[in-house]
Amino acid sequence: GPTEVGLTPEGRSFVDLIEASLTAQAGPVLSPGEVVVVTGGARGVTAACSEALAAALRPTLLILGRSPEPQPEPDWLRDLTDEAAIKRAILGQAKGKPPTPRAIGETYRLYMTNREVLAAIDRLEDAGAKVLYRSVDIRDCAAVRRALEEARRLGPIRAVVHGAGVIADKRIEDKTPALFDEVFDTKVAGLRSLLAATSGDGLKAL
Repeated sequence: GPTEVGLTPEGRSFVDLIEASLTAQAGPVLSPGEVVVVTGGARGVTAACSEALAAALRPTLLILGRSPEPQPEPDWLRDLTDEAAIKRAILGQAKGKPPTPRAIGETYRLYMTNREVLAAIDRLEDAGAKVLYRSVDIRDCAAVRRALEEARRLGPIRAVVHGAGVIADKRIEDKTPALFDEVFDTKVAGLRSLLAATSGDGLKAL
């Protein structure tokens, strides 16, 4: 049955799927090597979309994400994949007072996020893209402008893919104004930052 239902004064309504033919475009909107700004592109669904874009057009990708800029993994970590083994190794690397289980967990998550970002960049480069990753809060207009100025050294910015988002799913009555702001502003204020920073770039696609 329908998964999205709307109730209006006229009654109940829902979205239905219909078959439609795909209208082919004359050709790609972008040319190989052109700079594309991708927010949220190193993890999740946007990373998968970026891989398809890399394979099809071999662009230059400026990826803006919340995760810290990736660093090479330390030698002791490179061959470890099991969570328990990694946490034991983190404990073994500690100097002085042993870290708490919570601190070990936080360190583990940082290392795994770093690994995920490194792997995503490797996949994008293997697919044919040039990749520049910068850690930026896209709600910060000044930080976005600085990152885009750096990207323009590689060529004019021709497209923006705004995939960044914050997931904070709760029942409506359990949501706080702060939670709402974090989710809403990442999408809307983030997009406003991107549009302001690219207002003179002559974008071909958004």
